[in-house]
Amino acid sequence: MTKFSLAQHKQYGLMLQDCHDKLIEFQVAVGQAYGVNSPASKFVRLAVHDIKDLKIEMEKIVFLENRSLEHREKVSIYTPNLRDNS
Repeated sequence: MTKFSLAQHKQYGLMLQDCHDKLIEFQVAVGQAYGVNSPASKFVRLAVHDIKDLKIEMEKIVFLENRSLEHREKVSIYTPNLRDNS
């Protein structure tokens, strides 16, 4: 089993962020078209939640595999919205 390189993590982090952003747009559209309490809206909310969970899990992996990186650089890979702004 070959682990991701840091460059791959960065590439996949951007891909997951794009996926998350598009799902949020889709969630709004589904809610407007079918209601926020519709089954479709529920499934989209679950998908958004699952993507968030995946991003957090991948961030943990980056920390474990790249202990020498600065905290800010590691956190900005999968969860840039949680970046430490200090």
